[in-house]
Formats: sequence, structure tokens, C-alpha cells
Amino acid sequence: MRKKCDLLVFLLLACAACSPGTGRPSELPPPRNPTSGAAVATAALPSGKNGADGKTPKGAFGPLFDDLVAKVRRHHVFAEGQAAVFARSLERLRLEAIAAETDSEGMVAMAHLERALGDRHCNLSPPADVRAAGLGLGLSLHTEREPSGKVRVRVESIEDPALEAKVRVGDEVLDVDDVPAETWLADHPFESNALNPDARLSETAHAIVYQVIPWTTVKEGQTRRLRLANAGDVTMTFRRPFRYEREENVPDIDSSPAMASVSCKQDGKVPYSGYELASVGVNYCIYRPAAANRGAQGTRIVRFVSFMYPARETSAQLRMVRVDHDGLARELVGARRVVLDLHENHGGNNPFVFLSWFAKQPWQHEMVTVRVSRDFTEEEVRNFLYGDGDLTKSYLARAQRGDEWLSYPFLCKGEGCDGMRGPRPAERVTEAPVGVITGPECTSSCDAFSVIWSTFGMGPIVGKQPMHGFTSVRHEFPMRSPDGRSLGLFRVALSHEAFAGKPPLEGAPIRLDWQARETFATRDTWLDASVAEVSSRLAVGSGR
Repeated sequence: MRKKCDLLVFLLLACAACSPGTGRPSELPPPRNPTSGAAVATAALPSGKNGADGKTPKGAFGPLFDDLVAKVRRHHVFAEGQAAVFARSLERLRLEAIAAETDSEGMVAMAHLERALGDRHCNLSPPADVRAAGLGLGLSLHTEREPSGKVRVRVESIEDPALEAKVRVGDEVLDVDDVPAETWLADHPFESNALNPDARLSETAHAIVYQVIPWTTVKEGQTRRLRLANAGDVTMTFRRPFRYEREENVPDIDSSPAMASVSCKQDGKVPYSGYELASVGVNYCIYRPAAANRGAQGTRIVRFVSFMYPARETSAQLRMVRVDHDGLARELVGARRVVLDLHENHGGNNPFVFLSWFAKQPWQHEMVTVRVSRDFTEEEVRNFLYGDGDLTKSYLARAQRGDEWLSYPFLCKGEGCDGMRGPRPAERVTEAPVGVITGPECTSSCDAFSVIWSTFGMGPIVGKQPMHGFTSVRHEFPMRSPDGRSLGLFRVALSHEAFAGKPPLEGAPIRLDWQARETFATRDTWLDASVAEVSSRLAVGSGR
């Protein structure tokens, strides 16, 4: 998997759906020395001097850890089987927490605890006065699990020009600071919260060369030595990411760049062989076959890079969506086949909005099931239910009665929401057959789009498994250091999702008509192979 994004992306993901939580409180062992379960995870923390990341007594972070575990045990909803995985990790996680002697070490321990939840939408937010930032070695890595089970880690790209004379793309990473690469990966199980196994492996290896402040003890200027199969030992320095430095000289709108120079990719390249850029929208790019690509004439590729329209005002947001809708409708006139490429779409707004643009079959809204608790105030309930007054009243009434769960259709109100919905022909942007390409960077509302497309037979879907992250209702608990300073927010899942009568969604793979292999050799060709595969299936289905 091409892993160009980092853990900062986790902070930007919008909701999509969630999994029927099988993790009941009884599945977790009781935490040691649990606190009273106050709404803020600060109870009974020992005081101590800890300014400027100074030393604090060993064990000082233990009460915070126990308090968070108690809250997880009481409130968090796990994916199928993940509660047992979490429980098996608790002893190791607690040892790390009680060994912490600085805020940085404590924050790393809490980050590992959060990632052990195995939920893509659960993450840590930094303190209000701390800005998350990345430190990198100037490389990106590719992971491949061979049929024998052996994991290989190779250099996928080089971002630091100073390394180009020492390192070559494809060189295998053998050791990390004198530790065999496979051993390093096995010793760092909490560098990812992904349940997609390929994504989890890729993100774990990504931590070798990239760290996110403040959830790291790595400092700018610190070095790491990699032993490479061909280059031998190479010592590299953690610095601010090179790709951001290179963007400083990119023309902006005030320098009046030629509009023809505006691309849909950071490197300006067309991602599909034999195709050329046809048009650009707010969140999409359309590609058409080049003249020499005669066999593909009539095919259009819609590369939808995000479902997020982050305008401050709702009216402006809707205008942006309308721009993309109408642009697609114009550009797809006369298309005989449409390939919808979502493989790098990190989600965003309501997936059913975009589904109605392409779907020709009815679908079902997932049912959200929220764990009910009297622990939360009305304001907190209203906040994690996104300001929905009716749901808030229903939740509070159920809490008063002592009910355990509240269920409702995801992003649907009124009669018939528990049945089949759509399609909406008036919203459709093309009458041509449509196929989807998905992949491990497809998460949140993109995950929801992919699973609906697959489950309800909308058309062919190929590529790689999406992220498998669906949680939609979450609550965050403030954390404080032993001397009372903010360590940020710890987020847990309160809900799960499933289609009526179907198994859990969170963490579960979807049915793909064709799946690309995750290998180094195919890292740059799997997307073209996916385009060819889905185009062929569309052509057969349409008789053309």
C-alpha cells in the first residue's frame, strides 16, 4: 500500500459508519486501581513537578491509564474479536504507562492504548496549545507479506535529495538500529489502529521513518540507522517532512499560474497509463483515454479524492457540492463506461449524497446502535449525537429507564428508513454503467460507499480492501499529566453499525470482484490493472 499520509490524517477523518459492537464490558478484565469513573480522566492523579517535560516519578501515569481503561471498559464498543485482542494487550500497555517519567513518554503510552482499541475513528487530539507535526527521515517504505508469511520492507520513495546518492528505491531494509526489521515490526504492535491487516502492517513500518509530535519521544535532529541490503548501514536524521519544504516554491493564486498547469496530483502526473486529464472539480478529476488508447475510447475515470467539503457555512458547502455534481453531469455526457476511483478517498460528508449520483440499484441505510449511559450530561449527549434533538431526547429517556442501547438508521429520518432506499434518478450524473476501484486509503464515508456498493450489487468493485472503519458516534475524555497540565483528548467509540440482519461492519472485509495483490512489484501497476479489470467487466455487462 502506498502510504504517503501519516497519523495526522486520523485527526481529519469525518464519520461514516460503525460496527456492531460485540465487546461487552464483561469481556475486559477489571483495570488495576480504577478511579471512580468521573467524566474527566484526571481523578486521583499524583501531583509532581513536570515542567518542560521534566522527570516525574515512575508510576505517576498509572492512575491516568487505569482511569482510561475503566472508561473503555464501560463505554467503548469494539469490533468483532477486538475486545479480546485489547484485553491481551493491557498488561504490556500498563507496564509502558507506569514506566513513563515525562509527559512525552506518558503521551506515547496513551497513544498506544488508544491504538489498541482498533478503531480508525478513535484517536488522540493534542492539547490546545500544541500543534501536531511530523518528523521524517526523508524516505517512505513499502511492506509486503509473502505467501510464506515473511515480511519484507523496501524503500518505496526518497524525499530527501541528500539520500539519493546513498539509497536506491527497492533496497530492502534489513535492520532498524541493529534490530532485524521483522523483529522491529513485531515489537511495535501499537503504531496503527487499522483493522485492515495490510494497512496495519504498512503503517507500522511507516513509523520506522516517520513520527508524529506530540505522540513520540523522537526529537528533531535525532538519528536512526537503517541497514539496507545493498547500501549497507545508512544513518539518517529526523527532520520536518521534506515534501512540505518543497511546496514552499509552488506557485499560488496570487502569482497567476497558468490554469493548464494546475494538476490533480502533487507531482503533476496522470495516475493512469493511456489516459489524460479532461477536467477538474472541487474534489474530483476526470480522465479520458488518450488518442492512442483506442480500446478504451468511451471510458471515463472519475478520480474522487475526497467526500469532504469543509466550507464554514452550510450554504457554501452545498454550493461546492453542487459545483461537483453539475460538473460531473456535464463531463460524463456520452460516456459508455465510468470508472469511479475511490482508492485514496479519506471520506468526509454524507456518503449517500454521492451514492445517489452513481447508483442504479436501491440500498439500505446501516443501523447505528449506540451504547446508552447515565454518565453523560445532556450537553455531552447532544454533542456526540451531532446536535440531533430527537435522538438526544430518546437517548436521555433510555438512560433514565436503564436501557443499554439506542438504535436508529444512519443519516436517515422519517418512514421507511429501515427498508431499501433510492436510487434517485434526478441526482444521477451518468446513465453509463459504473464500476468502483477501492483501496486501503478509502475510509470513513468512503468505506461506507464501498460496502454499500458491494453489498447491494451496484456494479463491479475491484482493487484492494478499504480501511474497514465505520464508527459514527464517539466521545472524548480530557487527559491531564500528573501535575495537572492538559495532555489532550482520548476518544472512544460509543456505537456500532450493521445492515439489517447482516454481520458487523467494523473491521470486516468486503466482497471484491477482483483483488490486486499487495506486492512491491505491483505497487505502481495495480491501479492500471484495476482500471483494466473494471473496464472489462463494465464492457461485458453493457455488451460493448
